[in-house]
Amino acid sequence: MKYTLLALASLFFAAPALGLPQPLLPGLAPRGYPGAGGGGYQSNGRLLTFAQIEQRIAAWKKKYPELIEISALPGKTREGRRIPLVRIGKPGQPELMWLSGIHPREQQPAYCTLRFLEEELAVGWKSQRCLWYVPMFNVDGKLWEETHKDWRKNRVGNGDGTFGVDLNRNFPVRWGGGREIDSTWNDSTARPGADIFEGLAALSEPENQALDAFFAAHPQLRAFMDIHSPLREILFPAHSIAPDHARYLKIVTGMQQRQSDSPYSITKSKPGSEPAPGVRGGNSGLTYTHAYYSYGIYGFNFEISIPSKAKGVAGRYPSERDVAKEYETNVKEAWRFWLETAGELPLAQRGTLKLEGSGTTDKPITPNATLGWTPPIITGGAWSYAVLTSQDPAIVVPSEYRSSPLQNPFTIQVMPDAKPGTSVPMTLHLWDSERRHSTYKFRLEVLKKE
Repeated sequence: MKYTLLALASLFFAAPALGLPQPLLPGLAPRGYPGAGGGGYQSNGRLLTFAQIEQRIAAWKKKYPELIEISALPGKTREGRRIPLVRIGKPGQPELMWLSGIHPREQQPAYCTLRFLEEELAVGWKSQRCLWYVPMFNVDGKLWEETHKDWRKNRVGNGDGTFGVDLNRNFPVRWGGGREIDSTWNDSTARPGADIFEGLAALSEPENQALDAFFAAHPQLRAFMDIHSPLREILFPAHSIAPDHARYLKIVTGMQQRQSDSPYSITKSKPGSEPAPGVRGGNSGLTYTHAYYSYGIYGFNFEISIPSKAKGVAGRYPSERDVAKEYETNVKEAWRFWLETAGELPLAQRGTLKLEGSGTTDKPITPNATLGWTPPIITGGAWSYAVLTSQDPAIVVPSEYRSSPLQNPFTIQVMPDAKPGTSVPMTLHLWDSERRHSTYKFRLEVLKKE
């Protein structure tokens, strides 16, 4: 039996204006910068403080005023701070974005990006690219980490005595879709005290809302790279149409070829593949999958290796010497290649696809149900793939990507505590082979069990 659902028209939302530059925080005097004179490796194991990061960026602005613009992502952090944003290069050039510091205990991202960009600026920024750079995304978490070692999340109170949401589990694509025990972490994204806690809803955190608003406000953004450590990987979305898959492989294999010491592994994927229906494991709510599936911005995750065999806390705080060696052998040239080739990627365009009628489910939408949702008839052209997301924690989507022609419905799960009568907003992202993007907004109503 099919259950008919009410459909709403496609909607588009404007993002708020960018905020003002963030000043140096009081009480955090700059203490130098490793590798640039006046500082060096900190005795507490941290390569950079937030104040040092701001100091270097302020110095860039003073030295290269024609190339640097300092502002902030829209909105503020949980604790009311601005998230610094730097534009390097001139407007009108292909736009790209780098982000570091989503997990403040990861020392390599900020160190390596500052070093790379400082070197590129010193020779006049030869790249014909406009790079948006977030040097420290998780500002609250970083300031906490400076006095409380090994902190990964932000600083929101979870209401049960624990603090923090993993900001890299809080984006909409597959949010809530991977709550089974993660074998890598031996924990669940649903547990508030977990290092991988996903939050109470997709985009619940203002930091994530700020990045999402930036994506929405910058349709000229071609590619995004979230920089992490300590894994030895270059990641990209596992499911994509053949043309995009080829573009991804060209870039990541080119980056590998420019790494001189054991090139990093890359995402294993096949063009045109899709996830199996049903509940599946794997990371959920990530930055780079959200950038690609929701906005058509080619998303990458670059995991800088630990250049030592230390594990746990010790491995997350490597020496400056080891990080500098890794930067020279496996990071610098790979990033130069990414800057040039990612700038050639095609932009996403606004699409004209429409849906006629209503979607259907194969079971009633009742608490604790797992069911399949099939979209209505799609008109206005041929579609290539679609991605489904939920905007309410009452319903999650563990199998979110489907290819054309549709073989399997989207899998959705209704939470056991979902209240009958709850109207859950959903978004279906429709993409065609020319990277034209159409969105379809609708609602699913939670029903009472019979």
